[in-house]
Amino acid sequence: MPRRPVWPDWWHWELELTPHLMKRMEDRDFNELDLRRMLEYARAYRSDLVEGRWVIEARHQGQP
Repeated sequence: MPRRPVWPDWWHWELELTPHLMKRMEDRDFNELDLRRMLEYARAYRSDLVEGRWVIEARHQGQP
């Protein structure tokens, strides 16, 4: 069984659905339930090109 990553403290913060995120969800055809499921089963994370932002590795409908 694959090991779950050790998540940073911010991983447990309340999820805030910003207008930017809502637009991305609409563009990519997923909803809040899908998002929460993706985060529950996320595989890893890494820092983004923008300081203070992160990329979460997850799948939706079999796609990364």
